[in-house]
Amino acid sequence: MDNNTKISNKNYKRLFIGISLSKEICDYFYELTLNLSKVNNNIKPVLPQNIHITLKFLGNVKISDLKNVYSNIEFSLREIKSFQFTINDFLDGFPKITTSRILFGTISKGSTEMENIFDVIKENLSKIGFNRDEKKFIPHITIARMKFPVNFTGLFDNLKLKKFENIKCNKIILFESILSGEGPQYLIEKEFILK
Repeated sequence: MDNNTKISNKNYKRLFIGISLSKEICDYFYELTLNLSKVNNNIKPVLPQNIHITLKFLGNVKISDLKNVYSNIEFSLREIKSFQFTINDFLDGFPKITTSRILFGTISKGSTEMENIFDVIKENLSKIGFNRDEKKFIPHITIARMKFPVNFTGLFDNLKLKKFENIKCNKIILFESILSGEGPQYLIEKEFILK
């Protein structure tokens, strides 16, 4: 299954699996990165409605394959229980904090559960032709992107970062990502409720 080719076709949907976050958390990170962007205009905040945790990117999926994808995800999650997670009061960057192209919020408690969900979904989806994604999965919340690398050392010095604890995750969401000139729009394709 070639799910990385750019296809603008009514027969396909661009999909990813993720966890949604509350409006409070999304607004908090947006305000935070908006303030950072005033210090360095190369920092592009992710809009609050687009902030989430990505578990697995599926790429372009044939609409005729959707029912098969739904039942595969449902099967993958059948034994997964609801869990709680914590968003830490510190940020990090990819590939590293001194040369960041992506700024993200970090997760401590609950990250093991997210890694487990990723592994199970990856394994089962690979059986129906999806990429296995061999690189290490690090649960994170992308909050800003940079066209050129930014050194964030020192930029956080005056920030009083907030910690969000005991956030309940009781569902996993299959999102559709619609690309446009104004940026991506994420729509809920299907929700999978955890035990």
